[in-house]
Amino acid sequence: MSVITTILLIVIAMLVMLIAILVFGRKTENPLRLEKMFKFGREEIEKIIRPLNDSIAQLDRDSVANKASFEKEIASVNNQTHRLIEKTEDIKNALRNPYVRGRWGEAQLERVLELSGLRKGIDYETQKTIYEEQEDGIKRRRPDIVVNMPENRSIILDSKVSLDKLIDASRTDNEEEKKDAFAKHVTNIEKHVEGLAQKKYHQLLDNTPEFVVMVLPEFALLPAIEHCKRDLLDWALKKNIIIVTPHTLLALLKSIELAWRQTRIAENAQKIAKAGKEFSKSLSFFVGNFKKTRDSLYKAVNCFNTANRSWNDKVIPQVEKFQELHGGKENEIETIADVQITPSNDTRTPDQPLAIS
Repeated sequence: MSVITTILLIVIAMLVMLIAILVFGRKTENPLRLEKMFKFGREEIEKIIRPLNDSIAQLDRDSVANKASFEKEIASVNNQTHRLIEKTEDIKNALRNPYVRGRWGEAQLERVLELSGLRKGIDYETQKTIYEEQEDGIKRRRPDIVVNMPENRSIILDSKVSLDKLIDASRTDNEEEKKDAFAKHVTNIEKHVEGLAQKKYHQLLDNTPEFVVMVLPEFALLPAIEHCKRDLLDWALKKNIIIVTPHTLLALLKSIELAWRQTRIAENAQKIAKAGKEFSKSLSFFVGNFKKTRDSLYKAVNCFNTANRSWNDKVIPQVEKFQELHGGKENEIETIADVQITPSNDTRTPDQPLAIS
């Protein structure tokens, strides 16, 4: 039962008892009986009020405890909010540093490359040094990412774009200052596009398409498109610079990874075919040698049987006659049986010589 319901019941009970006392008081002229009625009413009201007092006291204690807990939670939230603001300011200040901003952009690029399934050092290279011969000497170029493609082709990825003015726009509430900061942000992007176009990476790398992929996060690209007076993407494309976000870049890299996968499958199929040819050649050579061994065995058996027949038919009879002339046989000479080879598909009799093919 809630406190408000209890209070209402008490008020109703007091009114009922008060009305009852007034009604019965008018009907009786005995002061003692009237006093007992008042005393009885007071005791009944106290029985009802006492639990109410306990409930109100407990409610006060709970309220104090809840208030302390609530204040503690509010203090914790405020503390975390201040820490978050400080960290945000640190990130904003760090992004103003060209080196930190460049590393942040490269980290974003590498994360997208990892998600695409491309392998670092094999399918793409970071900070690859490219040398360019100029009239005043050799100049060194270092694109952010060089993505290798099948057939010795490659694509250049770049992510070094200044975000200073975009950060300035997020820090001000003044519409004119915000508009001016966005305009300068667009100018920075346009200057970066022109700088990439002048480097002409496709002339420094063999089999490289005549474009560079410039990666911009969504929060940097969308304001630039909104506040640019011309079609920023189309203008950059005419300068052979394709502006993409990490999400659209992922789709492009997935296509490259699929091309690599198909290339590896084709290479494996060629290796399997080559290994199959080598195995077939080796097997044919082995079978040829095995056949020669068989024929040699047949020939050796035939030679042995021929010699054995000569021994049995000519030599032994001569030896026996010689022994008889000398007074009898001292030692009996045994005949030797021929070696019999009868293959399952051979219809020759054992005494027939084996044909040598």
